[in-house]
Amino acid sequence: GGTSVVGPAPRRMNDLMAEGMTEDEAIAVVQARSVPVDATNTEVIDMATIPVSREFRDAWVKPPVGPPTVNMPKARPIHMGRIRAVRDIELTKLDVDYMRADESGDQTEKSRIATLKQSLRGIPQVFDLEGYNTPEELSAAWPANLPRPKDI
Repeated sequence: GGTSVVGPAPRRMNDLMAEGMTEDEAIAVVQARSVPVDATNTEVIDMATIPVSREFRDAWVKPPVGPPTVNMPKARPIHMGRIRAVRDIELTKLDVDYMRADESGDQTEKSRIATLKQSLRGIPQVFDLEGYNTPEELSAAWPANLPRPKDI
């Protein structure tokens, strides 16, 4: 049910073409070896047309003709999953701060942390990703009260 992209290794292509094959023949050899016989909707496309960002690769869909595109209804839960993962890390850090405030009897700090934790818990319910219509817009969407990891 997914989309797979198979690209020939440049060295393999060079080796096949050095044996006297044309580029099309070499691609056919790679395709015969790499694509399952029961695969449907297969097509040879220029690798330059593949989406540059692999961030939403699990949301790629193959239209009848042309390169894969990002299915936005599939991409939104992927992005929310990333947001939740970072949120969970932040909640864990705040648990430690809350315990320290509790041990020192600092009610003001406990209250501040409890409010912050509640704000973080509510992110999936209040941070709406539906308005983002391109992978680039979606990738840029991030809750203001949550630190953004550098690797996203």
